[in-house]
Amino acid sequence: MGFVKQEKHPLEYEYMQEEHLKGFDSYKYNCVDNSPLSVYVSHPFWNWLVEFYPRTWVPNVLTLTGWGFVMAGFFLESYLDYGIERNSEGSTDPIPNWFWFVAALCTFLGHTLDGTDGKQSRRIGASGPTGELCELIVICFKRRKNC
Repeated sequence: MGFVKQEKHPLEYEYMQEEHLKGFDSYKYNCVDNSPLSVYVSHPFWNWLVEFYPRTWVPNVLTLTGWGFVMAGFFLESYLDYGIERNSEGSTDPIPNWFWFVAALCTFLGHTLDGTDGKQSRRIGASGPTGELCELIVICFKRRKNC
């Protein structure tokens, strides 16, 4: 009996070739974000805020907590308006006004925690290739480009 080569399952897809994987050994993350909002508002605020974080806070927990805030806003909205009809024209029972403040607060906290996780990791010396790879994947996904 000889060896029979089996074909890959349709869900088994190689996203990166060997030369891509070897490149991670020498990869150095470098993100240039020079928009006025980032340069003059977001990054100065995040740099100021991260100084108040205890050094025991792990960056991945910040990311997970930020995701939790965003999802909490989503689930709250889903609970309040499951059929997406309460704010329609002619509705007699609109979404309460307090929800919009809570949704904005959840989004702000999620964005802030996600923006400060990398700064916290560099501050405590915990940055590594895994976090940078995850950040690169998120950037590629947002831009819908093949990286």
